[in-house]
Amino acid sequence: MANIITAAEITESIERVRESQRNRAERIANCEVDDTDCFMSIASDRAALELYEKQLEILNDGGYAWFTEYATLDGQLVDARCVETRYGAKLVADMPNGETVWTTATTDKGLAKRGLRKVRVKRAAWADFGSPWATVYASKYNRATGKEENGPVEVEL
Repeated sequence: MANIITAAEITESIERVRESQRNRAERIANCEVDDTDCFMSIASDRAALELYEKQLEILNDGGYAWFTEYATLDGQLVDARCVETRYGAKLVADMPNGETVWTTATTDKGLAKRGLRKVRVKRAAWADFGSPWATVYASKYNRATGKEENGPVEVEL
């Protein structure tokens, strides 16, 4: 079971970062520090705010976020991942019939030739620091409820 995180906790964190930004701006305005001396703390505060805003967005949506995934043409979700080969990036999909499909297709028409299509899937999600800043990822646990989630709660074909 995951920890339940409330919107109030995230809002408090946002307010702490904003207070830090106000204090820094005041010190810069009073010539106590130069703004170029604060570039790291300015950047880290911006990254923290971005992270908290994404987490708050997820919590406000019940602990869920939308992701782009792949399915067969008839709508069955498939396990798909992008791999880097010596010939470039390829999408690898494990089809329900046991076949593995490798493709470089990115268009709907190209994917359809390989028996695939893109779908939007709503899953339990969370955000954490990633690349470049805050990254939203599918989570095993819903942070709004603290419960384990198995599979998507909604699929848009």
